[in-house]
Amino acid sequence: MANESFAETIRKVRLCADGVENNLDDVSPVGLGQETVDAGRDYAARMETLDAEQEALKADLKTKTAELKAVRKQARQWYSRTRKRIKIALENEQERWIEFGIKATR
Repeated sequence: MANESFAETIRKVRLCADGVENNLDDVSPVGLGQETVDAGRDYAARMETLDAEQEALKADLKTKTAELKAVRKQARQWYSRTRKRIKIALENEQERWIEFGIKATR
């Protein structure tokens, strides 16, 4: 069960819980009872809830990532334009460029 999908694990856990419930007389001698059925169904329900929450978070993450990339692009454009203007304004004072985070390369 290590590499299977969440849906497959949920399906298997539910099927097993149903099997235990339908065969309580046969499996009770080995310590399986209604508590086992309830626990299995609870695990399946919790997995479904958490999986749905995770999928919603993934969708939100994609949206936020796209938003972040758009703002980053705008910021880079601003930085590029501003840097060029600073270099023009302080063309003969390259030592001051460092105040703006610009390395003097000439």
